[in-house]
Amino acid sequence: MSLRGQQGSGRTKLLADTSRFLIVTVGDAPMAVHADSVQGLLTLEEVGSNPAPVVHGQTYHPVDLAARIGISSDPDGSETRVVLLASGSAHGSLCVAQVQGLEEVDRSRVLPLPPQFRGEEREWYRGILLLEDGVALILDLAWLLATDRIAHDGTGDNRRVEAGRFLGAGSEFATGRAA
Repeated sequence: MSLRGQQGSGRTKLLADTSRFLIVTVGDAPMAVHADSVQGLLTLEEVGSNPAPVVHGQTYHPVDLAARIGISSDPDGSETRVVLLASGSAHGSLCVAQVQGLEEVDRSRVLPLPPQFRGEEREWYRGILLLEDGVALILDLAWLLATDRIAHDGTGDNRRVEAGRFLGAGSEFATGRAA
């Protein structure tokens, strides 16, 4: 059915079976954010010295994802961008090392988290996105933009699990050979 309640062509089914994600790199880890939550992209020059950018009257409080998940990052690289995110009434900004691009993917390339994700990291990610050259972890925006976590310097609590242990160079997930 189309948005107007009429039977549509095969294209309608195709749209229902795909999702769009913004693929970014935090530290060396590829991450995916559902495109519907992205409100904009800013350069460091556009952000200036204000740690919480204000765009069209909306404040986007910074979220230090690298610190929250225990990975190193270069916040001042030449390709560093600030991604403005919104989920419901929550807003935040995420500093990323690189924006790889917007990707429309078939839902068959979106997988649940594997059993290796056993602890609190199951709250951090919604699943794994299979890419042509590896995988990206799909960020859970409810966790990422939770205001109580952002209020604590953008890092949340002090418990961290390194994403690198799941996405390291030798990892079966980084090579795309996950069972």
